[in-house]
Amino acid sequence: EQGRGREALTIAKDAYTLNQKLLGPKHPHTLQNLFNVADIYDGIGDHAEALVYARQATSGARKIWFLTILEELNTRNKSTKWALNFIQT
Repeated sequence: EQGRGREALTIAKDAYTLNQKLLGPKHPHTLQNLFNVADIYDGIGDHAEALVYARQATSGARKIWFLTILEELNTRNKSTKWALNFIQT
C-alpha cells in the first residue's frame, strides 16, 4: 500500500508542477493539486509534510477568497479600490 501512495504522490506532484506552469500558482486547480499532495502525504503517514502542503494551499485559497470578496465589493463601492490594489501587489 505504501508503494501505491508513493506512486500517487509522484502523479499529484507532477500535476501540481504542470498546473503551476500552465495556470499559475494562484489558480484554483493549482491549489487543489496542493491539497491533493497534502492528502496523499497524510495517507502515507507523513503528517509533517502533509501539513506543509496543506498550509501552502490554504494560504493561497484564502488570498483568492479575499480577492474575490474585495473585487465584489469594488464593483459596489469604489472606496474599496485601495484595498484591492494593496492586496494584489
